[in-house]
Amino acid sequence: MKIVRLDQYVVSRSAVVVRPREPFISWILDTSEELPRDEQYRKHLENHVTAYLVPEVEVEDDREWLVASAWKVIFKFELYAWSRDKHQWPRRRTRKMFDAWFDVTVADMVYDLVPGPIEVERW
Repeated sequence: MKIVRLDQYVVSRSAVVVRPREPFISWILDTSEELPRDEQYRKHLENHVTAYLVPEVEVEDDREWLVASAWKVIFKFELYAWSRDKHQWPRRRTRKMFDAWFDVTVADMVYDLVPGPIEVERW
């Protein structure tokens, strides 16, 4: 990978970065019998982060509005990534639960360091 000049590839998006907390990690392990249960795998899950590209935000109020607007969709994406069986998902998903299950950061600057188009695939 060749790193290019930053000023050429500023992306007109912000990113919501989601890191799992203990309740989500426990849910992952409870829903899959195949996954290892050791401390090393738990550490791996703790370091598993996902970034969601969202509209650009510039002020703190916009960040909270963004998370308030997107938490339901992000929650579903995170659950779906680990279990396609919606019967395993928590039935009542609330913002309070989301905040307990995930550490969320909003990155207001997003850079693309790779030249060429971004490939998009339907998931």
